[in-house]
Amino acid sequence: MQFHDPEFVPTDNTIPEQRSSVSLVIVNEQFWSLIDHFSSFTKLVRCIAVWRRYFTILKQRLAKQEVAQGQLTVLELKSAKILLLQIVQQRAFATDYQRLSSGTPIKRKSPIHRLHSFKGNDRLIHVGGRLSKADIGYNQKHPVLLPQHNHVTEIILSEVHRQTLHGGAQLVLSQLRQEYWPVRGIEVAKKSIRDCVTCFRAKPQPVQQMMSDLHESRVTEMYPFYQTGVDFCGPVFIKTPVRSKTRLKMYIALYICLATRAVHIELVTDLTTGAFIASLRRFISRRGRPAQILCDNATIFVGASRELKELELLLASKDHQSKTQSYAVNQGIEFKFIPPRSSHFGGSWESAIKRIKYHLTRTVGNGFFTEEEMMTTLTQIEACINSRPLTPTVGP
Repeated sequence: MQFHDPEFVPTDNTIPEQRSSVSLVIVNEQFWSLIDHFSSFTKLVRCIAVWRRYFTILKQRLAKQEVAQGQLTVLELKSAKILLLQIVQQRAFATDYQRLSSGTPIKRKSPIHRLHSFKGNDRLIHVGGRLSKADIGYNQKHPVLLPQHNHVTEIILSEVHRQTLHGGAQLVLSQLRQEYWPVRGIEVAKKSIRDCVTCFRAKPQPVQQMMSDLHESRVTEMYPFYQTGVDFCGPVFIKTPVRSKTRLKMYIALYICLATRAVHIELVTDLTTGAFIASLRRFISRRGRPAQILCDNATIFVGASRELKELELLLASKDHQSKTQSYAVNQGIEFKFIPPRSSHFGGSWESAIKRIKYHLTRTVGNGFFTEEEMMTTLTQIEACINSRPLTPTVGP
């Protein structure tokens, strides 16, 4: 084999003319992909009807026929809706649609097998049933089948949801089944309501924040009321023993053990530092002196803490040692205040106050008790709360 040297043809030194060219890439996007850009079923049907009329007008002009004019007719809107639903069913139920078109029964594994579906004269899949002899509309006897996960189904449900004035899932589904039958309808209806912005703003769901670690008093074994929480509730109105319309305003002081959840209830004559310290003295005398008291960050409690420190200094002097109790001299009560306006820090006593009000509103109601009757009632409520079971009672 012989190789020949390539011949180089000399070229002209002049640069040839260069022209810019533009290349266009045409994407054959399906016409029905525009459906996903609509958020209203009525607008989508009207747009399809307008497009169909436009194509009809082009054909009429080519055939030199009279061109249709005026508003869209009911027949045009109905045919546009049927055409849209046909495309939706052909996409969602492709295999079942072909089998029904050829007269072949639907497979048992199909999700619409139990619906006894059939293909109607409008070439749509309808749901069977036992209402064929009922004197109602055809679509009400045999609703049009809709897929579960489809944009058209979602916008139809949104439209029915607005027509029912943002009704619930059962109302929306019952209204929808007058003409359509979505697969797994209750789930689709609930999803439509969850996606409704108006319903969410009317009843927003609170965000559940992650709670911090439990306080050491809740996970450490200790004596009852060794660490105590305190809170006030009320007011409660007390009637005087004499015949008078005057009502005395009193309050309820709650002491709760942070470890065992046992409660101690005291009736306080007024919301002052002196009344609180008096209730604290009664609590210490009956339950023992706590090592720590956790309470709300309120003005009366801050004042009580200062006054209690002065009281402890006074009791520590030699002149008053013989008149005070020994544990008040050797141990002082440590007050800890939760941050201001943060009642969630005191969930232990807030829940106990809720239980107290539960019994109090059902016992007292709109009536008025005397101070003695109120103290008796609060003592009974205290016994009821302290007698509650430690674990949930499960029946057989």
